Amino acid sequence: MPLHKRKTMRKLKAGTKSVVKSVVKSVVKSAKKSVVKSAKKSVVKIAKKSVKMTVGPYHLQQYEKIPKPDSFQKKFLEIANKPTTSKEELIEIQREYRAKGLEQSEQSWSDTNFNSIVDLMGEKGIWEFMVPSIDGRGWEGGRASSRNVPPSDRPVAIFSGAHWTSRKAGETEFFDPYYEYQIPGTNQFCQTFALMYLLDRLPEPIESDPRDISKYYHYTRAAIEFIIDVFTKYPFEGATKNDRDYNREYYLSRANNCLKNSNACLNIIEMPEE
Repeated sequence: MPLHKRKTMRKLKAGTKSVVKSVVKSVVKSAKKSVVKSAKKSVVKIAKKSVKMTVGPYHLQQYEKIPKPDSFQKKFLEIANKPTTSKEELIEIQREYRAKGLEQSEQSWSDTNFNSIVDLMGEKGIWEFMVPSIDGRGWEGGRASSRNVPPSDRPVAIFSGAHWTSRKAGETEFFDPYYEYQIPGTNQFCQTFALMYLLDRLPEPIESDPRDISKYYHYTRAAIEFIIDVFTKYPFEGATKNDRDYNREYYLSRANNCLKNSNACLNIIEMPEE
């Protein structure tokens, strides 16, 4: 599911028959001159201070096959891609890049990279490819519940509308990523961890002080590495081989951007109130 707190980018679905190539050419060609020119004059006001900064035409990044961060996104990542040991330190990182006028850069980078791979990992086609016998519930827009689901000879995946859990064939208890692999109450890679559980691809649990969040950076990186493996194998659709290859590279480039900045993929997550 989309897990970042802000509005996600429009998804490029795996099953689409038209790819973004033509969109890239038309949108960039028509918008590049006017958008870039006006965007360079933008000013972002933070609290009582005015911070002058160039705001790039970020909405165009969603059409780029291999998106590259601009100078302000790089500044955001320099701050956000640092590991911490506590929720308080993580929140302080968020305050730092927002105070420097980089909140839009955070949102644009997240929408282009993080949210796009999270969206695709929640797609029915991905799950059915990786686990052909899956009994998936909640994919069609409704909210499913793991309560009173009888034992089955099929693996089960439940999407509640906000969180993913899963259960292997023959089991009675559901695996919940919050128990070990994701900070409880957050929105991140729960769909990925739920799929990894069914395929026995989860990393070994790390014993640590409950207040120490260091292990979650390791789990986040493991999730992204798994996503790259899935995108490498998944048969993306397209009218031609070039289209199929384009779709694969579109998503792999975003997953690799997340791997390069895996700590940021935890640090951008909104922490629940205690």
